[in-house]
Amino acid sequence: MQVVVFEDDRVARLHPITLGRPAYAITCATYRLADWLPCLGASVRAVTRPHLREIQRIDFPQLSAAADAGDSPTLLVNARTAPSVAALRTLESIAQAGRTGIVRSGESVAAALLPPGAAPPHNIAVEGMRGFLASPAVASLPELADSLPLFDYPHDVVRLH
Repeated sequence: MQVVVFEDDRVARLHPITLGRPAYAITCATYRLADWLPCLGASVRAVTRPHLREIQRIDFPQLSAAADAGDSPTLLVNARTAPSVAALRTLESIAQAGRTGIVRSGESVAAALLPPGAAPPHNIAVEGMRGFLASPAVASLPELADSLPLFDYPHDVVRLH
């Protein structure tokens, strides 16, 4: 399995917190999503805004050079997911169940388990993720009953702390 953590178009609402760091690097209760994702036991790659790619390459090299998913499923994880033990357990449950599906938080995709061969391309940009998430391959996935909290605004970091 491969994990793809992605920033979506709503990451701009988190300014100034995300001005100089990817959303997966937001610290909440001493946790960062970037630290939890490798615990899923899969290769992890990240889709982040262009001005942060060099920061990602230097600070998070483990998220820059993940192998191709090949014939295995892909777990998409929104970078705005609040890092917590409960969120990690939910992501582990989704991955272990192996049922393709999508978890929404409001109108946003919080996570999705894609079937083999449906991973986003390695060169996809944040702007391209919107189209990828709206594509029939993702949008037609069945809804999963799980829930994941997302940071929507800076005050959510304090609220979820």
